[in-house]
Amino acid sequence: MKRARVVRFGEPAKVVSLFDLPLGEPKAGEAQVAVLASPINPADLLRIRGEYGYGPSAPTLPFWAGTEGVGRVEAVGEDVSSVQVGDLVMLARVNGIWGEKLNAEAAGLVTLPADADPLQAAMLVVNPPTAECM
Repeated sequence: MKRARVVRFGEPAKVVSLFDLPLGEPKAGEAQVAVLASPINPADLLRIRGEYGYGPSAPTLPFWAGTEGVGRVEAVGEDVSSVQVGDLVMLARVNGIWGEKLNAEAAGLVTLPADADPLQAAMLVVNPPTAECM
Protein backbone atom coordinates (compact mmCIF):
# COMPACT_ATOMS: atom_id res chain seq x y z
CA MET A 1 0.00 0.00 0.00
CA LYS A 2 1.55 3.30 -1.10
CA ARG A 3 1.15 6.66 0.69
CA ALA A 4 2.75 10.09 0.31
CA ARG A 5 4.68 11.41 3.30
CA VAL A 6 6.45 14.68 4.04
CA VAL A 7 9.63 14.27 6.10
CA ARG A 8 10.91 17.86 5.79
CA PHE A 9 9.44 21.15 4.65
CA GLY A 10 10.28 22.45 1.18
CA GLU A 11 9.23 22.36 -2.44
CA PRO A 12 6.66 19.56 -2.80
CA ALA A 13 8.37 17.89 -5.78
CA LYS A 14 11.52 17.54 -3.67
CA VAL A 15 10.20 16.65 -0.22
CA VAL A 16 7.14 14.43 -0.73
CA SER A 17 8.19 10.78 -0.72
CA LEU A 18 6.20 7.71 -1.62
CA PHE A 19 6.25 4.96 1.01
CA ASP A 20 5.12 1.37 0.53
CA LEU A 21 3.88 -0.03 3.82
CA PRO A 22 1.40 -2.53 5.16
CA LEU A 23 -2.00 -1.31 6.27
CA GLY A 24 -3.49 -3.26 9.13
CA GLU A 25 -7.15 -4.04 9.62
CA PRO A 26 -9.33 -1.15 10.77
CA LYS A 27 -9.57 -0.80 14.56
CA ALA A 28 -12.79 -0.32 16.49
CA GLY A 29 -14.49 2.84 15.23
CA GLU A 30 -12.48 2.90 11.99
CA ALA A 31 -13.19 2.13 8.35
CA GLN A 32 -10.67 1.09 5.72
CA VAL A 33 -11.09 3.21 2.62
CA ALA A 34 -9.63 2.79 -0.88
CA VAL A 35 -8.90 6.32 -2.10
CA LEU A 36 -10.45 7.01 -5.52
CA ALA A 37 -9.59 10.71 -5.90
CA SER A 38 -7.73 13.36 -3.92
CA PRO A 39 -6.98 16.80 -5.35
CA ILE A 40 -3.85 18.83 -4.82
CA ASN A 41 -4.96 22.06 -3.16
CA PRO A 42 -2.96 25.25 -2.69
CA ALA A 43 -3.33 24.58 1.06
CA ASP A 44 -1.64 21.19 0.59
CA LEU A 45 1.29 22.80 -1.20
CA LEU A 46 1.62 25.52 1.43
CA ARG A 47 1.43 22.92 4.22
CA ILE A 48 4.23 20.90 2.58
CA ARG A 49 6.32 24.07 2.36
CA GLY A 50 5.68 24.75 6.06
CA GLU A 51 3.78 27.96 5.27
CA TYR A 52 0.24 26.96 6.30
CA GLY A 53 -1.26 26.46 9.72
CA TYR A 54 -0.28 28.03 13.00
CA GLY A 55 -0.40 26.84 16.59
CA PRO A 56 -2.24 23.56 16.98
CA SER A 57 -3.17 23.44 13.27
CA ALA A 58 0.47 23.63 12.11
CA PRO A 59 1.75 20.33 10.74
CA THR A 60 4.50 18.56 12.65
CA LEU A 61 7.03 16.49 10.78
CA PRO A 62 6.76 13.91 9.49
CA PHE A 63 3.16 13.90 8.23
CA TRP A 64 1.07 12.11 5.64
CA ALA A 65 0.03 14.45 2.80
CA GLY A 66 -3.42 15.25 1.45
CA THR A 67 -6.38 17.01 3.04
CA GLU A 68 -9.47 15.98 1.08
CA GLY A 69 -10.74 13.22 -1.15
CA VAL A 70 -13.24 10.49 -1.90
CA GLY A 71 -12.97 6.76 -1.45
CA ARG A 72 -14.86 3.50 -1.17
CA VAL A 73 -15.21 1.66 2.13
CA GLU A 74 -13.55 -1.77 1.94
CA ALA A 75 -13.78 -2.89 5.57
CA VAL A 76 -15.08 -1.64 8.89
CA GLY A 77 -13.88 -2.19 12.43
CA GLU A 78 -16.00 -3.05 15.42
CA ASP A 79 -18.70 -0.63 16.53
CA VAL A 80 -19.01 1.03 13.10
CA SER A 81 -22.57 1.58 11.92
CA SER A 82 -22.31 4.94 10.15
CA VAL A 83 -20.75 3.45 6.98
CA GLN A 84 -20.84 0.06 5.28
CA VAL A 85 -18.55 -1.85 2.97
CA GLY A 86 -19.14 -0.52 -0.56
CA ASP A 87 -20.18 3.00 0.52
CA LEU A 88 -18.76 5.92 -1.44
CA VAL A 89 -17.47 8.39 1.16
CA MET A 90 -16.05 11.87 1.34
CA LEU A 91 -12.93 11.92 3.46
CA ALA A 92 -13.73 14.84 5.75
CA ARG A 93 -11.81 15.56 8.97
CA VAL A 94 -9.11 13.18 7.73
CA ASN A 95 -5.49 14.08 6.97
CA GLY A 96 -3.02 12.03 4.97
CA ILE A 97 -5.29 11.13 2.08
CA TRP A 98 -2.69 10.94 -0.70
CA GLY A 99 -2.31 7.21 -0.97
CA GLU A 100 -3.98 4.04 -2.12
CA LYS A 101 -5.81 3.22 1.12
CA LEU A 102 -6.13 4.39 4.69
CA ASN A 103 -7.84 3.57 7.95
CA ALA A 104 -9.91 6.52 9.17
CA GLU A 105 -12.28 7.28 12.01
CA ALA A 106 -15.67 6.30 10.64
CA ALA A 107 -17.23 9.33 12.36
CA GLY A 108 -15.21 11.59 10.04
CA LEU A 109 -16.56 10.02 6.85
CA VAL A 110 -19.52 11.45 4.95
CA THR A 111 -21.53 9.01 2.85
CA LEU A 112 -22.16 10.17 -0.72
CA PRO A 113 -24.77 9.08 -3.26
CA ALA A 114 -23.65 5.90 -5.01
CA ASP A 115 -23.67 7.65 -8.41
CA ALA A 116 -21.62 10.69 -7.32
CA ASP A 117 -18.65 11.50 -9.54
CA PRO A 118 -15.56 10.86 -7.35
CA LEU A 119 -13.53 13.49 -9.21
CA GLN A 120 -16.10 16.21 -8.50
CA ALA A 121 -16.94 15.06 -4.98
CA ALA A 122 -13.25 14.94 -4.03
CA MET A 123 -13.20 18.74 -4.06
CA LEU A 124 -16.22 19.38 -1.81
CA VAL A 125 -14.45 19.73 1.54
CA VAL A 126 -12.02 22.61 0.91
CA ASN A 127 -12.93 24.37 -2.33
CA PRO A 128 -16.55 25.49 -1.74
CA PRO A 129 -15.88 27.04 1.70
CA THR A 130 -12.79 28.77 0.29
CA ALA A 131 -14.81 30.21 -2.60
CA GLU A 132 -17.57 31.33 -0.23
CA CYS A 133 -15.06 33.11 2.02
CA MET A 134 -13.55 34.92 -0.95
